[in-house]
Amino acid sequence: MCVQGLGRLIGAQTLPKCKRGVRIINVAHGGLIDEAALLDALQSGHVAAAALDVFATEPPTLAQRELIMHPNVMCTPHMAGYTKASQVAATRTIAQQMADALELKAFTGIVNAANLSLLSRTELISFSSIAERLGELHAQLMMGKLQRVTIELQGPLVSDASAVPALRTAVLKGLLSVSHVAGAVSYLNTAQYVADLGFEVVEKVSSKSAHYTNLLTVTCTTNKEKRQMAAS
Repeated sequence: MCVQGLGRLIGAQTLPKCKRGVRIINVAHGGLIDEAALLDALQSGHVAAAALDVFATEPPTLAQRELIMHPNVMCTPHMAGYTKASQVAATRTIAQQMADALELKAFTGIVNAANLSLLSRTELISFSSIAERLGELHAQLMMGKLQRVTIELQGPLVSDASAVPALRTAVLKGLLSVSHVAGAVSYLNTAQYVADLGFEVVEKVSSKSAHYTNLLTVTCTTNKEKRQMAAS
């Protein structure tokens, strides 16, 4: 759904400002494009081609037929918007996914977080939270300039190939969220912050743990101290 006031962002005023021969692709929301203006621009040749899978009215009406049938327009059906039943089903699914995420049950379908393979496995969500808390605790107790973070993952669950990068990111997010970084830290930008700050990140992975089924150990080394914390 378009936010009020943002409809028809591409239209009669904006299209002439584009370079002649521009190609328009819209897979976001039909209301973003003034379809009449797009058709005019296609007919004049200012827009070379367009690809659309969403339309201002769904399913498209006869009034949109000329645009859809234009030889330089490629269309694919936006099936979710074709019937009221499909729209209701999609709405219910999204609502259930949001409820599950807020209750930390599952993160099915999430698109703006790293390592989706971890988030889709509910048994690993608790380890992701623990990893972030360990990072936060280290940041609160740390003295000196951070030089190295060593993350040890022992056990069949945490050493899984899909879990390792996600748990590393969780540790670093917790560490950077409390200190070192002035801006907002997320699962998506931790790698860039680590590169900017210049400290080393070391991973040690083993499918077996001597005393615990799964063990997560984080060691932070600064120019003044070395501190180790673990959780299972």
